[in-house]
Amino acid sequence: MAEKDLHVKKMLEDKACFADLFNGVLFHGKQIIKPELLEQMTVESGVLTTDKQGMKRVVQRQRDVKMKASLSGGVCFSVILCEEGQSDIHYAMPVRNMLYDALDYAEQIEETDRERKARGEKLTGPEYFSGLDRGECLMPVITLVWYWGRKQWDGPLELHQMLGFDNCPEEAGAIRDFIPNYKINLINPQNMEDMSVFRTCLQQIFSMVKYNSDKTLLYQYVKENREQLGSLTGNEMNALLALLGEQKRLAAIMKNQGEKEGMDVCRAIDELIEDGKREGEMKGEIKGEERVSKLNLLLMAEKRYDDLERASKDKEYRRQLFDTFGI
Repeated sequence: MAEKDLHVKKMLEDKACFADLFNGVLFHGKQIIKPELLEQMTVESGVLTTDKQGMKRVVQRQRDVKMKASLSGGVCFSVILCEEGQSDIHYAMPVRNMLYDALDYAEQIEETDRERKARGEKLTGPEYFSGLDRGECLMPVITLVWYWGRKQWDGPLELHQMLGFDNCPEEAGAIRDFIPNYKINLINPQNMEDMSVFRTCLQQIFSMVKYNSDKTLLYQYVKENREQLGSLTGNEMNALLALLGEQKRLAAIMKNQGEKEGMDVCRAIDELIEDGKREGEMKGEIKGEERVSKLNLLLMAEKRYDDLERASKDKEYRRQLFDTFGI
């Protein structure tokens, strides 16, 4: 899991790739977020709190990838964009992400207050206790959860699904409207239909992760998109192979530092294609053996020993018997 996270993080730290992820998911491929207007942010966020006993405590969490985007239009508008990778289903993801986002908002309030004090400005009354001036705005925080596991996600997608409202008495259900419902933004390539909304390596990577559960479709995709896959950078190919569970092949490529990056990428693609050919041949051989075995059993059951001996030597006669028995 840690290895997958590492390679995916390195890939998404590329601003073009990061912008493509959010443009594809949020704006269906429309190029709203510009890579050149992205600013990397520290992935750690936290706040200092004081408990009832006056003890100071730090609540801190670490994001996978986090950037600030400036959206230029009639008015300049900024938003904080975050990505969280998941190789396994997390049954408390709504609460986990809610905490991450809350810390980012709380940190914005603290930073705004620090900057104000550094300018020598002072707040009074409600503004002083709030840490914000009346009408002062925070940047929106958007978190995408990229799930690349092979099992279908069966975890909750929103907080309300974790609170048992479906099985509670009517009186308890009445409180639902008074509890804010936090939802997660799940990205699951297995459920994606239109990969064309992505314009970077994510189009190829999401497609291959989707087909990873069906090796026939995976190898066919590799053959049909060899040119595009051959243009992947080292970081992108490392992330792809890690997500496909090709750790052994990935390790071999990373050890080979003496050759050009592009040559390694092409070798990985060729090896995947060869794997597909070998797997297809093996399936064909197994299927052929199963047909012959079934035919032999049928002939033996009918005590047609002469036909059994002839079929073992004569391919054409064996084919006729396959047709006769519908095998």
